[in-house]
Amino acid sequence: MEMQKKPRILVVDDLPENILRISGSIKHLDAEIITTTSSIEAYNLTQEYDFALLILDVHMPEMNGFELAKLIHIAKSNRHTPIIFISAVYFDDSSIFKGYETGAVDYIVKPVNLKILESKVKVFLQLEKSKIELEVAKNEAEKAKEEKMMFLAKISHEIRNPLSAIIGIVDLLDSKELSPKWMERMEMIDFSAHHMYNLLNDLLDLSKMESFALNIVEEPLQLRKELQLIIKANKILCKTQSNKIELEVDSSIPENILGDTLRYKQILLNLIGNANKFTTNGLIKLTVDLLEETSDHFLIKTCVHDNGIGIPEEEQIDLFKPFSQLNQSITKKYGGSGLGLVVAKNLANLLGGDLTFSSKINDGTRFCFTAKFRKHTD
Repeated sequence: MEMQKKPRILVVDDLPENILRISGSIKHLDAEIITTTSSIEAYNLTQEYDFALLILDVHMPEMNGFELAKLIHIAKSNRHTPIIFISAVYFDDSSIFKGYETGAVDYIVKPVNLKILESKVKVFLQLEKSKIELEVAKNEAEKAKEEKMMFLAKISHEIRNPLSAIIGIVDLLDSKELSPKWMERMEMIDFSAHHMYNLLNDLLDLSKMESFALNIVEEPLQLRKELQLIIKANKILCKTQSNKIELEVDSSIPENILGDTLRYKQILLNLIGNANKFTTNGLIKLTVDLLEETSDHFLIKTCVHDNGIGIPEEEQIDLFKPFSQLNQSITKKYGGSGLGLVVAKNLANLLGGDLTFSSKINDGTRFCFTAKFRKHTD
């Protein structure tokens, strides 16, 4: 099938005078009219060209219009092309039903009212034009997304290399040999480098999600063990804000399950990081509960509670919008890109769940996300 400039209309009738009459009434329209008196040739034409509309006579000697439409419907080419059936006999209910089964969208009884036919053809040509415009817009959008992905991947690669070098040098420095002043500077460099690294990851993940290019990888997961490691690692982070962190896991959750460990941890670490950032001298509590169990999967709910500053009610509505942040004074003090929660919510959706929250000023925030895990059958 090849590209075309004008939409094509196929007119099929065993009588040449009927073809002349029908094609003559629509030849002024912006379309290429192809005609034939043979059902077999008509079928071959539908396998060679794309058509915007088929006008088929029902009563044909080699193969009637219904049989021809059925063959076209079975084949890949033009199987969704609208069909107008024309017949000298009035269409009864059974004929109409048979026509709909083969793809008919309209009927005209002979003698054909050419004005009515012209009006119907105009409608189908407009539909074809709209369909082509939608396909062009879709292709352009997909191309733009692909170009954006390539651009982000290239920029990410160019920035990650020097960032990795900076982080590596900071890690190699012996803190014992540094004065307090230089130690503070190194910590600032390390924090800024890691912040930029995480921002790049968020941008790439968000772009992949928009392009449906982010895949979920299912693997064996010892949930309790992973949670204990997360708590242990974050105790150090929480100390920077004089916070405590606690874990509570539902005893009915089995030790071994199947799921995407990386993405689950990514959501959880984001929520813990936010809770710690907006809480001082407080408590961050992580709870994990089994919500649902079926024959093959678990639905697990994970919540991160804090008793920090809370989120103003008027700003909660935009919390899951890309680059959305709290008011400028809070953003200036606590930082952040406004991407982390967007990525976390999208990841929760990919894991078969969702991310929700509740918050009250000066009373803290509670983020909860659900995720599906399959049963481990070993």
